[in-house]
Amino acid sequence: MLEEKYFYMRERKYTEVIYETKPPIAYITMNRPEKLNALAQEPGRLCDQLHDACLEAEADDDIRVIVIKGAGRAFSAGYDLVSASSRYGPASFAERSLQRRKAGFRGNISGGTRRWLEAIWENQKPVIAQVHGYCLAGGSDLAGMCDITIASEDALFGYTPVRYVSAAVSSLWPYLIGMKHTKYLLYTGGMCTAQQAYEWGMINEVVPKDKLEERVNNIAQTIALVPWVSVYGAKVMVNKYFEIMGMYTALGSLSDYQHMVHESQPDHLGFFDTVREKGLKQALAERDAKFASFDINPDMRARRYDKK
Repeated sequence: MLEEKYFYMRERKYTEVIYETKPPIAYITMNRPEKLNALAQEPGRLCDQLHDACLEAEADDDIRVIVIKGAGRAFSAGYDLVSASSRYGPASFAERSLQRRKAGFRGNISGGTRRWLEAIWENQKPVIAQVHGYCLAGGSDLAGMCDITIASEDALFGYTPVRYVSAAVSSLWPYLIGMKHTKYLLYTGGMCTAQQAYEWGMINEVVPKDKLEERVNNIAQTIALVPWVSVYGAKVMVNKYFEIMGMYTALGSLSDYQHMVHESQPDHLGFFDTVREKGLKQALAERDAKFASFDINPDMRARRYDKK
């Protein structure tokens, strides 16, 4: 029984997500619009609340489909870099590296990856990502875990943190878009448009921004008409193909790889020093300055985080 499965869940107090049910659909809205729905990982914050809301919807017999979306002008620009920059105080590179290890940074499938696997991949209900604006880094991991992703024409996808030393360990891009496109994005730290994401197989559909919610609702209502056991059986069957291909093994081994990447040079933690000292916008500007003459799509150069 689902009630028994989730007996451990703490009392839910949603402050950074909006949880709404309109049976047969549950809507979970990431609600940090002023931060482009940055995924705060501290206990009890956005990531935990999103996880809990997904499990609450799974346990609700009146809910057949879950929709995840973002408030404001973006789905999610990724993990919260400001909160990450304050997690460790100023120290030498070696000292901070030790702090990260003591904090349990290294491990098997855990943290963000384990959270999305449990809340979305293993959820008995189908989950739809309703994407607009930025869908970057951790936000793209989140959307990638969802069963279906529908994006508006203004959506942008990418893993920009590689430009300050990071690793996309939770991404399912190798399965979704193949080796060549994955390497292209991760080698450059560039972004792709919604149309490119569709052509590459990262998302299911691209629709006009003013039609996004209507289209997602239409798909969700259609799924809800199909017998639940058929939908659940299809999800288990399709997911099993990827699990047999080694998805869990890959995600587990990549946690060690991420640790190696983050601790290989001072650039990674040095970026967070800049965030703490000068602010996120300035840190991003300095990070991207040397890439000013390059982007996968030249018209993106004017589409930065501080644009309205």
